Amino acid sequence: MPRVTFNPGARTIEAGEGELLLKVAARAGLPLRSPCGGKGSCGKCAVVVCPAPEPTPHEREALGDEGLALGLRCACQARITEDTEVDVPTEALLYDERILVDAASGGRPAVPAVRVVEFELAEPSLDDPVDDLRRLAAGVAGGAALEAPLEVLRRLPAALRENSFRGSAAVEGRRLLAVLPPGSADRVLGAAFDLGTTTLAGALVSMVSGDVLATSSRANPQGVLGDDVITRSDHARKGQAELDELRAKVTSAFDEMLGEMLAAALGDPERGDVYRVSVAGNTVMTHLFLGVSPEHIAVVPFTPAATGGVRLPASEAGIRASGSASVMTLPCVAGYIGGDIVGGMLAAGVHELHGVTLYIDIGTNGEVVLARDGDLYACSVAAGPAFEGARISQGMRAAAGAIDSVKLEGGDVLLSTVGGASACGICGTGLIDTAALLLESGLLDLYGLLAEPGAEPDGLPDALRGRMVDHDGKAAFRLSGEGDEAIHLTQKDVRELQLAKGAVAAGVMTLLGDLDLGPADVDSVLLAGGFGTFVDRENVLRVGLLPSGIDPSCIHFVGNAAAAGARMTLVSESHERRAEEIARAVRYVELSGRADFQMTFADAMLFPEA
Repeated sequence: MPRVTFNPGARTIEAGEGELLLKVAARAGLPLRSPCGGKGSCGKCAVVVCPAPEPTPHEREALGDEGLALGLRCACQARITEDTEVDVPTEALLYDERILVDAASGGRPAVPAVRVVEFELAEPSLDDPVDDLRRLAAGVAGGAALEAPLEVLRRLPAALRENSFRGSAAVEGRRLLAVLPPGSADRVLGAAFDLGTTTLAGALVSMVSGDVLATSSRANPQGVLGDDVITRSDHARKGQAELDELRAKVTSAFDEMLGEMLAAALGDPERGDVYRVSVAGNTVMTHLFLGVSPEHIAVVPFTPAATGGVRLPASEAGIRASGSASVMTLPCVAGYIGGDIVGGMLAAGVHELHGVTLYIDIGTNGEVVLARDGDLYACSVAAGPAFEGARISQGMRAAAGAIDSVKLEGGDVLLSTVGGASACGICGTGLIDTAALLLESGLLDLYGLLAEPGAEPDGLPDALRGRMVDHDGKAAFRLSGEGDEAIHLTQKDVRELQLAKGAVAAGVMTLLGDLDLGPADVDSVLLAGGFGTFVDRENVLRVGLLPSGIDPSCIHFVGNAAAAGARMTLVSESHERRAEEIARAVRYVELSGRADFQMTFADAMLFPEA
């Protein structure tokens, strides 16, 4: 498979043969601006591609001869057919990950969480018998006292003398993390994890540059004990053994993922090179990770044990890393607005935007943030895991082989999959596209009822005729394949979609109503989450995931912004502080028991009429 390397940062990812560069960038954690919805008319997603593919007519018009000669191509038009290098201009990014770093400091984090200081010290003598720790502090901290964990202190004398009092010191605040040989900055690493209810995602990061060195993802192994936070909370409240079981499943998975990323990036490095870990998860998942029972979050009045960020030794978190390594969890807002939402808001800069912005994280829980000129309001809705593939008959997360786009084009049904792999299931964006196609063709009505085989409407395109089939005694739409290999959308799948999209839309309408706003007042919608790599704006509105009246051009897919926020707090002390400020600034709106929300939800489950 072709490999695509994105610069700056040398972030490399495999691409499917012929896969759109826009989708590859989103999977690499670099969502690009695309106000035109991927039509190639605005040129906002222009990047420098080498080797540059033959430009499309849309690119010729949007970029001009001069831009094309420089290697510029629209990411929504360029398709990957070979190993490719891509330079991403700052203005092409939907949210700017450069806020992690300060150009004046050579690409280092502006206020780094971990500093790596090169030192050369005078050796001790009878005239200068200062102890090793104070001697080092004078050389790397301007004389300010350094604290050293016992394990670091035990190794300090030998580490200094092995290289004649020359070396690299890794320092977090006033805490000495390690003394390494000279020129060892590239050995100071960290890991950031997005702790989702359905999926886990991790990134291995250079603590000096902020560059992502490797990534890893997998299904959350807690799923065998319940596919939502309520059932897991119920399991945890049975006793300490059950709580420990839930915690161990995640901590073991993180430890394995860290090993995978270290092997992928550096061969077989020492786990001692990892000095800092950040974890962004919803409030229940954060409690379970810490081994704190979330039982009181699951019942009125939904009270967490704590919402602030927590720091603990990596060894206590079950993650093998440096003996001085620490793990920190991102701060939460309330029982159902967690650190994943705070991290997403941080990454997308929601707290700094003017006008009315909706930030919506679409996952097992649907969280809606409404930002109006810096004021932040948030609510949570029980969307269920449909958009992440759970409870969908052949659903899956947005991994290789997931159908993520479905279109009727040129008289045929065109499918695309994540990574261009053979279709093996359907993810959230494919679910939305399929429902929109069925609604437009009359194969699905506004109440969510699929047409029975043989009772299709007149004038149905030939490409759709015969795709309505009997599947396990009920109507279903065949997307691809035949027989046992076929992938279907079933009536039950449609019902799960209605519940999920209805909950999100009702949450949006309720928050807007509380502030005397309507859909037309919304300036920007940022859709986050791991449900796909690119979402069709028109289809989002067609299925009613968002209320009608929102301008489709203001809808943007920002990918896994929670993971980006976790990386930001990992490498930058200033962003760690900013995350705490954001969490304290959000005003939480509780929807349970509100009759107006329940009525809005009932209406929002219907599909909009054409």
